[in-house]
Amino acid sequence: KNIEQSEIRIYNRWGDVVYNSRDLSELNTSGWDGTYKGAMQQVGTFVYYITARDRNGKLLEKKGNLTLIR
Repeated sequence: KNIEQSEIRIYNRWGDVVYNSRDLSELNTSGWDGTYKGAMQQVGTFVYYITARDRNGKLLEKKGNLTLIR
């Protein structure tokens, strides 16, 4: 509730951004659908980076891996 701005980026193993959003409500409703340029991505590990700024201007960062399974 205290987040003013945010961005999430998901990268494939080659460093391509397969998902990017600055809309938090999108993450709660749809999010990344496992595609890139209209093509289903292979099962595997992807890297995510989340940056956000709270109402006090403090920068928050999270990063990690996610596994796409079908």
